[in-house]
Amino acid sequence: MALEIAKLNERIGELLAIAQRKQRKPSVPQPPPPPAALDAAAKKAFDERPKAPRLPEKPARPSSERPAPSGRKALPVHLEVEAHALRPDRCEHCGGVKLDAVDEVIEEKLTVVKEHQRRRVVRRTTCRCRECRQRTTPRSLPAPYERSKVTCEWLAWFIRQKFALLTPLDRIRRDLVERGIPLAMSTLVSFVERAADLFAPIDGWHWRQLLAGSWMATDGTGIKVLIPGLSAAHDGYIELYRNNDCAVFQYAADKSGDDVVSKLKSFRGTLTADAEHRFNGVYASGAVIEAGCNAHGRRKFRDAEETQPGARRRGRRLHRRDVRRRRRSKSAREQARKHSASRASTGAHPPDRQRLRHRTRL
Repeated sequence: MALEIAKLNERIGELLAIAQRKQRKPSVPQPPPPPAALDAAAKKAFDERPKAPRLPEKPARPSSERPAPSGRKALPVHLEVEAHALRPDRCEHCGGVKLDAVDEVIEEKLTVVKEHQRRRVVRRTTCRCRECRQRTTPRSLPAPYERSKVTCEWLAWFIRQKFALLTPLDRIRRDLVERGIPLAMSTLVSFVERAADLFAPIDGWHWRQLLAGSWMATDGTGIKVLIPGLSAAHDGYIELYRNNDCAVFQYAADKSGDDVVSKLKSFRGTLTADAEHRFNGVYASGAVIEAGCNAHGRRKFRDAEETQPGARRRGRRLHRRDVRRRRRSKSAREQARKHSASRASTGAHPPDRQRLRHRTRL
């Protein structure tokens, strides 16, 4: 009831304001002020004042229509040239050494020397053998892949800038533009893809080393992935698998358990990971021992530092005691494993058991 009365009072106030506005007298428009009067001398001085200089004509704007792409763009000519001239010393068909120059193959690639961009030009002279009349062209300098636009040194510099120094691609591109080397973003992305293909054998060897080891730790995080045809970014997943010697990053389309089970199918050992349901299939076979990650537990003690300092001290003390117990247990297992291996290889008993057997005989 009180709410309805308040609404009615508010509505009455609005109606009173409208009625008061309608009762006001309309305002009378004021006539404009008369123009300022000038005498003849002032008007003459104003008319004979110095004229402003004429503005220069604006140059015609170039056409906004871009020419159609005509293939690979030429490298900037202002870069210092690192020239190499190669000539075959013998015929690759018959082995003859009497050669005549008949043609020349010129290659241009971007290279880098001590952080300075250079334009490497390789001139390969094609010769014809006088004995068999066959043409021979010398092999070019090493390149990261066939018909590459850059040299191996330049690609290594680029990958170090991106992944070792963590420089974003747009900053690398802007730095190259300031040096007079315009490269498209798609070209830089293709360089990353080519480098990944070159590192694939090394990455595969690291992955085999991880699967052959006795301990592995893994963790992951989400990543936005742009896929052609999708209106929004896809939620992908980047996983890290590591031990004390190497680390391998792998991409997964989602956090499904089947993908993890297939990756770790041949692994035999201890796996340190978060308590996620997708690892249940990995532990189900019994070949992989589960070792829970303590990072989440430590966060609870860290959050209690400000509000409960006593609980923080007790929690840290318990955690250190548990770590020491785990280390002693691991050391004891390694020592027992060494004794077992020694007994299996020599047929002798460990020193402690030999001493015990000797006392029993006495």
